[in-house]
Amino acid sequence: PKLAIAAARKWNHEGLFCNALVPSLQTALASGAVTAGARGELAAQITVLRAFDAVSIERTGVAGAAVPLIEVLTQLLPPGADVDLKQVVPLDLHDAQVACAQFVSIDYRIHRATLAELARLHCGVVFRDMEFGVDFAVPILKGELGLLLFQVKNYQERITKGTLAEYCEKMLPSKAFGSERKFPMETLKQMDMKCVQVLMQTGGGNGSASVYIPRNSARACGMLFLDGIRSRCLTGKSCDVVNSVVSAPLTVDQFVQQEDTHRSLSSSPPRYEYLGEVRKALPMIARKSVEDLTVNELQHLCRKHGLKRSSSVHADLVDAVSNCAAAVDDFRGPEYQFSKHYRVANLTATDTASAGL
Repeated sequence: PKLAIAAARKWNHEGLFCNALVPSLQTALASGAVTAGARGELAAQITVLRAFDAVSIERTGVAGAAVPLIEVLTQLLPPGADVDLKQVVPLDLHDAQVACAQFVSIDYRIHRATLAELARLHCGVVFRDMEFGVDFAVPILKGELGLLLFQVKNYQERITKGTLAEYCEKMLPSKAFGSERKFPMETLKQMDMKCVQVLMQTGGGNGSASVYIPRNSARACGMLFLDGIRSRCLTGKSCDVVNSVVSAPLTVDQFVQQEDTHRSLSSSPPRYEYLGEVRKALPMIARKSVEDLTVNELQHLCRKHGLKRSSSVHADLVDAVSNCAAAVDDFRGPEYQFSKHYRVANLTATDTASAGL
């Protein structure tokens, strides 16, 4: 994604990031429509992107390149943290590569084709609301079906060993992605052994990192727990600015008061300096294939168009819908097509030239 790679130059300009990007984001969130939990996920995604940027820029001079998995995890740790990351990463993934220049939002359960496409485009994936066990993930570029999995919890109360064990279990691919039968369970069990789990607590915590290793687990590694966002990839003021997304959001009343004050001091409309330089989220329509629909969605199309179905197996339902022209036309309508979100920016000619555009 060349636009996202070029936009990363803006994200890694400390002044623009702290003085323009996050303040503009706060203004956009001022309606109160975004919950504290969703704010926490947003702050976590920003932090993870900065971690990938830090390693990629150090190694290649630009963001978006494939980089060592363990180096990305190191950038997520607080400065001075004494954590053995080899306890978190399965042995055969110690030399694995990962790449994430942007996150793509999907509204369906992942399957093999989705993972392959995300890996090819150097993208991470943000799952639909209330996805069981996992909030977002990045494909691991070694072998098949490896995943770097993230779960985000907004600070409410101290997380205990008991809750760590619960999160660790829920984040396993066999638990998180098993209900829609997009993967054979045997494949999901293999993915359990080729995943890396990261639990991030936002909006509080003491900025520490630890490894939780569950008892009686078939996996020979544990889960990385980050208690608060104090990652070394967020240098200087940027760490406090990212935490402000969760801990000090601008309320509706504060926003209205701020705008009224601005208007009383100036007869011209509000101007947001650097607003055009901010790495933005641009919604783009993502056309899904029939295979991306869930079992329930496929059954709904079958009932709607009077299609006979002998089973509730996903592959059989896909065949039934694909062979009905009316059902395929219905699927191509707005009810079944969803948006992907890409991080891009209003780019100058210099930016686009540096990205090879």
